[in-house]
Amino acid sequence: EPVTPSLMNNHDLKNSFTDNDLTENFQRVSITGENTNVVHLKDSSKASKLLVEALKIRQRYMKLSNQTFPETTARFLSSLNEGAEAFTKLTTYDTYYERKK
Repeated sequence: EPVTPSLMNNHDLKNSFTDNDLTENFQRVSITGENTNVVHLKDSSKASKLLVEALKIRQRYMKLSNQTFPETTARFLSSLNEGAEAFTKLTTYDTYYERKK
């Protein structure tokens, strides 16, 4: 016979959690102005462009299927379309620091 789980009452449910289950975990991030990123800028740039393209595809799909698309994301994509040249001609990290020397 299959075993069916018993329903827990509120008291049992409350006692089933430990303090560690309810503790939020945070990650410390230091901001120094230096590029300590393990991902190369070219990889990061390519991933960003692919993500933007995926968002545009999703936006078109949502429109065709008469679904709503998040307004914040739509505004972001619209701002990229308006500044498409700026987005495609981003100054690379190396070029930026070469000019500073």
